[in-house]
Amino acid sequence: MDKNSKDQQLINKLKESEERYRLLFENTSSTILLADAETGIIIDANRSAEKLLGRSHEEIIGMDRQNIHPAEEAEIYKNQFKEHGELGKMNFTEAVIVKKDGTKVNVQVSATAMIIGERKLIQGIFQDITLRKQMEKQLLQSDKMAAVGQLAGGIAHEINNPMGVMLGFAQGIVKGINEDNPFYNPLKSIEREAIRCKNLIGSLLTFSRVSQLTKNKEDINKVIQDTLVLEETQAKVKNINIITKLAGDLPLISVNANQIQQVLVNLCNNSIDAMMKGGKITIKTEPSKEKGFIEISVEDAGPGIPKSIQSKIFEPFFTTKEVGKGTGLGLSLVYEIIKNHNGSIEVESPVKETGRGTRFILRLPII
Repeated sequence: MDKNSKDQQLINKLKESEERYRLLFENTSSTILLADAETGIIIDANRSAEKLLGRSHEEIIGMDRQNIHPAEEAEIYKNQFKEHGELGKMNFTEAVIVKKDGTKVNVQVSATAMIIGERKLIQGIFQDITLRKQMEKQLLQSDKMAAVGQLAGGIAHEINNPMGVMLGFAQGIVKGINEDNPFYNPLKSIEREAIRCKNLIGSLLTFSRVSQLTKNKEDINKVIQDTLVLEETQAKVKNINIITKLAGDLPLISVNANQIQQVLVNLCNNSIDAMMKGGKITIKTEPSKEKGFIEISVEDAGPGIPKSIQSKIFEPFFTTKEVGKGTGLGLSLVYEIIKNHNGSIEVESPVKETGRGTRFILRLPII
């Protein structure tokens, strides 16, 4: 075999090797980015990277690697990138990346430094762990809610009877004296606060019994319409319009109608309280993008919920209302009811389309 033939064979083998690499690179389910170790500029990306980042191949190539992360965390990742470039390898670590549309995605990253030609590069392999993080968060919340529910039920039962006796005596004495009696106002205060305690105890008992009620096949649109009979009068008094956008022909779902009404009342009341100068509440139903579920959204035009507290709003006894104006059990009860219906709930604030307000999105399984 002459030299030219050997050279041609070598070229063919190199081409085959490159084609095999490119085939693996493009078709792996993992997201792979290749960046210059010195500048951090991305020089290659596979198809999975395009999907994860929500960008075309052309848009990704030439980007600074740190720009795929949230701006407030970019400097941290830049330093890690430099560190691992010097060390040569990075074991699995967690990070957050931002898609083109602004959506944040939790990822697990491993990186390896390599030299191709005379150029030092870093290959990053990303796995989307957003679903896993959500499941971990839900599990933690469920454990917390179960413990609080058990505790709340026990405490409420112990307090309920003596509180009922106190309230009964206070009301009995108030009925037997005149308003000019010096004890009248103090006794009315005792009566008022005892009623507030009884209401709180009622909420605690409801909270501890969420999983005990039976479910039936229901038309979610009818459940919503029945709920609004209760809510629309209160809303109109405060100059708030409730608008419904209910999808037709939705399949039946297995729910406890009273509990779902309680969810809707809590969400509507929160929206009404948030819009002191009036506004509108939009309640919408539609098939969910998540197969096998329907979606209910409750949206208001209020000031919204600060990002700093959004992770806490479903925790029992967490409230931003003034003392005496909220128990902090409303949203935790909403969360518990939806969880016991094998559904999910998420909050979006501000609402993407308007840049303000709050939207709660409920997903409930179809029968």
